[in-house]
Amino acid sequence: MNGIDANYLPELRARDVPWRTNGYDGDPLAAFAQRGVNAFRLRLWTTNTETALTLATQAQQAGMTVLPVLFLSDNWADYVKQPVPAEWQDSDLTGKCGTVAGYAARTAIALRERGIRANLYAIGNEIDFGICGEFEERWERRVSPDWLRQEVWPRAAAIIAAAQQGVRTVNPAARFVIHLTQWWNVPFCRAMLSALREHGVQVDVIGLSYYPTAPMSEQRDFSSFFASTDTLAAAFNCPVIICEYAYPASAEMGGQFSDWNHAAPGYPLTPEGQARWLKDFLVACRADAHIAGAFYWSPEWHADEMWRAFALFDERGNARPALSSLDNQ
Repeated sequence: MNGIDANYLPELRARDVPWRTNGYDGDPLAAFAQRGVNAFRLRLWTTNTETALTLATQAQQAGMTVLPVLFLSDNWADYVKQPVPAEWQDSDLTGKCGTVAGYAARTAIALRERGIRANLYAIGNEIDFGICGEFEERWERRVSPDWLRQEVWPRAAAIIAAAQQGVRTVNPAARFVIHLTQWWNVPFCRAMLSALREHGVQVDVIGLSYYPTAPMSEQRDFSSFFASTDTLAAAFNCPVIICEYAYPASAEMGGQFSDWNHAAPGYPLTPEGQARWLKDFLVACRADAHIAGAFYWSPEWHADEMWRAFALFDERGNARPALSSLDNQ
């Protein structure tokens, strides 16, 4: 799967944000599809189902396979936060599991009724430290797999397994991605994935985030990343999907990503460096038998300073050279 995660499209379209390729305004989904993109990672919150379903239909009509991601939250949930939806806050774990199973089943039904052909689902987004409120808040405990294995991961596993069971009531053949952040910490990933399997979670595909310019890891070369993916794939006998990745075209960025400007060796933070990095990364993914897909995160989001450097369009909406790098056939 040569994919994108372009879930800001509805908001940006409402703001009349332009996207231009070859000097002409056009639909960005069509532009991505014309350059070899064949999969779309769909963000599903408990509060955005209708918008997400419309976007899924558009992506599928553009020729893309849809990968639904059930965040099990009503807003952003990621590496540093996993809030429970407000309407589920008063439930104990047993009650929450029942609610999650029902929500997952209804979501799978809604996708099917819209004609979305989804057989691979992701439960959660960057769930290293928990999911849906079953989450470790303290950093000093997050670094201890032993603590997480005892106090957090069993409860998280119950939530994930409930969501998977809900999906399977609609699609018994469904397969599931478990998406973690810490690709650079193989022992941690192995500990968590083992714990989830021990507690009944179906792990068919390992999902990872890969942002080599972020400060979380000093390992910025391809060889370090693919050594980790190969080790995990072999340990769990399943493929790997890069659920999120991106590389910036500039060192100037703002907001929460302002320090994600550490260039990988040989790839300067310029439009040309971004294009070469993206091309080489996708070539490496295609050459690795363990990699089943990769999804560029928010290539459409050029309208705001926070992510503009990583987008595949510049501040005026003109396509950057890296857009053509998506076509790696």
